[in-house]
Amino acid sequence: AEARQQILERLLGKERNDLSGDDVAWCVEKSEGYSGADMANLCREAAMGPIRSIDIDLIQDLSADQVRPIMREDLEAALRQVKASVSNQDLELYEEWNEKYGAGK
Repeated sequence: AEARQQILERLLGKERNDLSGDDVAWCVEKSEGYSGADMANLCREAAMGPIRSIDIDLIQDLSADQVRPIMREDLEAALRQVKASVSNQDLELYEEWNEKYGAGK
């Protein structure tokens, strides 16, 4: 959970956002089982939310500071789009393999 939180904070912290600590904690909870790459994809998808909300006819005339910040609704939409790429069953298999053959055995 801590790693997912750090990824969210670092990647979305580079962008304008209105995310509270509670929003980040909620997303960390909802993204249980996500890999680092999954989290990066989630952040990328959430960052597209404000851009997708702009009327296509107006997009060319807007400056970056006129685009709304990333909000919780963008995280919610991103979570509906981006799913964990590794299943819990796969993780269990990897953990069993590591127990038998991993480093230190």
